Amino acid sequence: MLQSIPLLKIGAALGGLLLCTGAWSQAYPSKPIKLLVGYTAGGATDGVARVIATRLGPVLGQPVVIENKPGGGGTLATAQVAQSKPDGYTLLLGTSSSNTIAPFVYKSLAYDTQKDFTPVALLAQVPLVLVTHPGLVQGGLADLVTLAKKDPGKYAYASVGNGSSTHLIMEMFKQKAKIEVTHVPYKGSAPGQTDVIGGQVPMMMDTLQAALPFIKSGKVKALALSGDKRSELAPDIPTFAELGYPEMSGLRAWYGVMGPAGMPPEVTQKLATEIDKIVRSQEVRTQMLQLGAEPAALGGAAFAKFLESEHTRWGEAAKVSGAQVD
Repeated sequence: MLQSIPLLKIGAALGGLLLCTGAWSQAYPSKPIKLLVGYTAGGATDGVARVIATRLGPVLGQPVVIENKPGGGGTLATAQVAQSKPDGYTLLLGTSSSNTIAPFVYKSLAYDTQKDFTPVALLAQVPLVLVTHPGLVQGGLADLVTLAKKDPGKYAYASVGNGSSTHLIMEMFKQKAKIEVTHVPYKGSAPGQTDVIGGQVPMMMDTLQAALPFIKSGKVKALALSGDKRSELAPDIPTFAELGYPEMSGLRAWYGVMGPAGMPPEVTQKLATEIDKIVRSQEVRTQMLQLGAEPAALGGAAFAKFLESEHTRWGEAAKVSGAQVD
């Protein structure tokens, strides 16, 4: 009997705690939610964030406010969220660059991508595409490889930045194809595509999202696409795997919502459930495709598992590239 009293007290205390937690989660959100985007307003990442935020706010009953914090390839915003209170009121529009590639290419990083975040929901994936100036080769990828092998080091390729997914995947392709082309990093997609169109640099690895308008207009020529299947956005572009480079399969950029480590499970689940409904709606699917992003709904544990596989996949690509960012 003497030992049963403490046990009863402990049980009552735990029960009270669970009731309080449940009541708190049901009240969430009671104020506006901030969604940090590590890139400028008007860009591709910002566009995806706004498609979700404008719909998530009304269903939660509180505004979801976008806060753009560009810099460091998305790492500044990512670090801020990692250091925020894990109450569900500060979220991140995470990306493949800031949350799976950064730890392998940055010499110093203010966060741990595997320990400092709570995965909430995957939103979309974006294939990467190799494009060239229309006059560079008459045929396809095989002709480009032949051309590059004839004159090692003569040709260059643009990427959206040193240590970016577009840099890493091109370096992997160079290794597998046994060619030597020089990397020219740009500060984003637009200036790189401008120089490919103008002939200043003959080719570029970019996201399909950014390159698609130029491909459709014929200003650049698309040779191959990453991913394990062709994109419904551009079904005529073959995959690298189809063309003899299976190692390139599955390498895609992605966007997802996450918060600081330690968020209450009830809050995480509430966000994941509502975001899943939004991403699966036909209206949002259409909007995502118009932005060049392929909707991909995964929440909670499934998103966490996805992030683990992406960490491994991009880690291998980073090792191949040897890319480093100060």
